[in-house]
Amino acid sequence: MSYQPIKPFQKKEIPSNSRILIVTDMNFHNALYRMEFLLDENKNLVDIFCQPKDNALRVGDLYIARIDSVIRHPNVAFLSLCDLDGETQRGYLRVKDKMPLFYTDKPSKKDFYQGQGLCQGDSLLVMIEKAAVRSKEPVLTTQFTMESNHLIYTYGRCGLHFPKSFRKREKQELTDLIQSNSMLPKKGSIAFRSNGKGIDTADLYAEYQTFLRSIEESLENLCHKKGPMLIKKAKAHYLDRLLHNQEEFDYIRTDLEDVYHEFVEMAHEIKFDLEKIDYYTDNFPISNLYSLTSKLDEALHTTVYLRSGASLVIEKTEAMYVIDINSGKSSKLTPFQINMEACKELARQIRIRNLSGIIVIDFLKMKDLRENETIVKEMSRLSQLDPTPTKVYGLTRLGLMEMTRNKEYATLKEQLTL
Repeated sequence: MSYQPIKPFQKKEIPSNSRILIVTDMNFHNALYRMEFLLDENKNLVDIFCQPKDNALRVGDLYIARIDSVIRHPNVAFLSLCDLDGETQRGYLRVKDKMPLFYTDKPSKKDFYQGQGLCQGDSLLVMIEKAAVRSKEPVLTTQFTMESNHLIYTYGRCGLHFPKSFRKREKQELTDLIQSNSMLPKKGSIAFRSNGKGIDTADLYAEYQTFLRSIEESLENLCHKKGPMLIKKAKAHYLDRLLHNQEEFDYIRTDLEDVYHEFVEMAHEIKFDLEKIDYYTDNFPISNLYSLTSKLDEALHTTVYLRSGASLVIEKTEAMYVIDINSGKSSKLTPFQINMEACKELARQIRIRNLSGIIVIDFLKMKDLRENETIVKEMSRLSQLDPTPTKVYGLTRLGLMEMTRNKEYATLKEQLTL
């Protein structure tokens, strides 16, 4: 991709108490990664996301895939994908009794099948749903999506969908416009994003018309094509963060020219303040300026030390994550005080490491039942601040807290293939 030259650099003074999203390239174990660091107003780490710089398959990539084999028990199919370098890789598809299918090489074939519809050699439009982890192939889905700034198209669903934040009048006006002009999506659904709230109905409808036409044209152009073939790479994670979670940071800073241009381009589209995007060109490395290497190392350690001298020990078993709280040298504090201190760090570490599934926390034993209730309420409150759905179930008789957290993408260790 070619870019216009950047204007002569003018160093921006970012207020010291600002929350910053940093995007940079870093080496880790002899591999180059594009990394995102979200820092709070005190420059403490809030979140990390890592993506290999090579052309690895990523969640959201859209492909025409060729079916290599179908195994009826336990109903799975293996498909060939083609990456940017032209190399063929394999993906894994769970086969269901009824699922949406878009055959690119056989347009006349039914879009929904029952039972034995998949055949070896057929070409399907698929999207990567879950990234590859170690020796496991990426998980594919035929229910692919396409996006614009304020809309999401999902193949195989039906109708229009609105977020709860839209007023009833807004929903009705848009629905009436779409239905009166026979603009309902075919073989799919369109959902309005919550960031469209407050935008003029005429502007949203105009975007809807353009978006729907582009989808129909794109799908028509894919007919009579055979896989494996890459159709579209997923939008970079940091751009998704700008689009959907910009309330989490005040400024963006990157030392990468291509990333800077990507941010600027999206900022124009979504009317984000360009003054809050900083292209860092100082000779002093950005990773040293914000101690990013040490922050990454700490996020990978099994043990996390608290200010009081207590510590958290975070370990993974086959079925769950187990976190133990040790009092250590904090003998002056009561178990309740240590547990309360631990709650904030627990919520922080769970998000940084992107732990998911079942999480069991062994708090220090407390004698007062009211203290137990306070700990549960505090963890529940902190968990609600996590963008990833997290649920606290309470304490067992043994004082173990049970939690679950949705898996939206790989853990930090999995991202770094550790």
